[in-house]
Order: sequence, then C-alpha cells, then structure tokens
Amino acid sequence: MRAASWMPMIAAVAACSFEPAQPADPMIGVDADRRVADAPVTTAQVDAACPGGDGDGDRLNDACDPCPDDADNDVDGDGVCGDVDDWPCGPRPSLPTFPSWNNGLLETVTVGHADIDDDGPIRLVAPGQVLTVRAGYSIFDCACTNCIDQIQVGLVAGGKQGCLYNGNPQCLSPAAGISTVTLVAPMAPGRYDLRFRRGNDTTCGTGADWWDNVVPDANTTFGAICVR
Repeated sequence: MRAASWMPMIAAVAACSFEPAQPADPMIGVDADRRVADAPVTTAQVDAACPGGDGDGDRLNDACDPCPDDADNDVDGDGVCGDVDDWPCGPRPSLPTFPSWNNGLLETVTVGHADIDDDGPIRLVAPGQVLTVRAGYSIFDCACTNCIDQIQVGLVAGGKQGCLYNGNPQCLSPAAGISTVTLVAPMAPGRYDLRFRRGNDTTCGTGADWWDNVVPDANTTFGAICVR
C-alpha cells in the first residue's frame, strides 16, 4: 500500500516539463538580454574614424586622443594633460593668503607670502630636492611672556624641518619679519603640504618631531609641493 501511494506523485512529477540548463556562453561579451555583444572594433575601423598618427604612442590616434602628447592621458585626473600639467598631483591646491593659528586671544601666529625657490608657494619638485623656503611671519604671546617660542615649519606627511622664528615674542607688540629655511623633499611621489606650528621649546632643535608630537592641521598650510 505504501508503494502504491507514491504512484500519483511520481506520475505528476513526470508530467512536469523543465527548461533545460543553458550551456555556458562561449562569447566573451553578452548583454542583459543575452544577445551577443558587438564584435571588437578593429584597428582599421579606429584608423578610419581617427585618421592621422599616434604621436605619444598610446595606441590612440591623435585625432581622437584628448591628450595627443601625453601617453598617460592625464594620469592624475585633473583635466590637464600631463605634457602641460605643472601640478601632476591631482587638482591644483588653493591656499589661504595668510594662514593663522591662535590660542584664543592669548597667542597668535600668522605666516604668509611663501616662496619656494623664489617661485611661489606651489612647486613641482624632484624626489630628494633641496628647497629654500622664504616666508613672512608674525607672532605674539600673551600666555607666557617669558617663554621662548618657535614657528616650526615642515612637510605633512613628513615632519618638522626647521623654524621661521625662535625667540621671545612680546604680548602687546608682535614679533614680525621674513625668514628662510631649507627643506628636503621626500623621495616618494605625491603631494606634501608645507605647514607651521607654534612651539614652546628652548631652541628650534634638529629633530623631525613637531611640538608636543602634534601634527599641524590643514588650517596652517602655507605652501605645497608635488614630488614627481
């Protein structure tokens, strides 16, 4: 009786029709509705649509090449072809004219008019290049009138490399002037910001650590280099 009870079910299953499994599509490109994608464009078709030579050797004829003299075709994606891009580290940075740091109303440091190798605050440089940075500064300290203060400068990422100022600024009359420091560009390619930080050490020192081991924030950026 038990075997007989399965017979109707077996018959019902046998009566059902199944869609056979689809074989793997041997074509490389198949679109959403399973139609075979267009055949690859041939070199002859490219030459017909874009006549002329390929000056930069990127396999894209000059007539259709957005950067006919740049084989990397704007590698940093800033919309400027590499052969004329003086800042190949992404969008060219926009810097404040007089970046400033303050501790309430008690201390203020301002740095501005930076020149990197007498060519403005933004420079394209080589790995390990030695740079001369000149900038104006102003500092007053009413929090500790007998303290020795520094205006530390360096690169982020990186570290402190020197000081624009090292002295005892007054409270009512800011210490101001123009100073020069020597920096060394990193070896790794990329963008590096030139920033400053107020220190309260006895001297500027030669180490790379910022005062209190705190990296200056973006508001203190007064220059930038692109290492390439």
